[in-house]
Amino acid sequence: MNLPHKSRERLNAMGIDLWQRRGARMPHASAAQPRIRLASGSGDWLLVIQGGVPESHRVLMDDVMASIGAARCRFGEWSDSPSAGVAADEWQAHGIEHVLVFAEAEQGRRPGRARLDDPRLVTAPTLAALAESGDARKQLWQQLSMRLGH
Repeated sequence: MNLPHKSRERLNAMGIDLWQRRGARMPHASAAQPRIRLASGSGDWLLVIQGGVPESHRVLMDDVMASIGAARCRFGEWSDSPSAGVAADEWQAHGIEHVLVFAEAEQGRRPGRARLDDPRLVTAPTLAALAESGDARKQLWQQLSMRLGH
């Protein structure tokens, strides 16, 4: 709602809250950024896996979470909506310090969403590629070790 300042003050003085429509335009910086829908949890590591973890890769994901610390992990998926989810400039407000994004090219997802220029971002291959390649797992563990101070 775009009310003049005096009208907003008068409504505020009467104890009437102003609500903003959900479909309202987002601030320019957030609208241009890819957004991530957060699952429940409060860990400082956000693991972004579109479609969740397939049962065939559960052991691998358990290893990744054990390396980071299971209590520090939460999950999320990319959002296709410019008004749903959390943009990178909002991560800190949600307690997110690191974002581990598993590649999605094999799943037919739009490329480029994971290509944020953000120092908190760690990009990993797909879970299938990690399961098949010892070198891919080694590179991921090295990245995680650097972030975790091991």
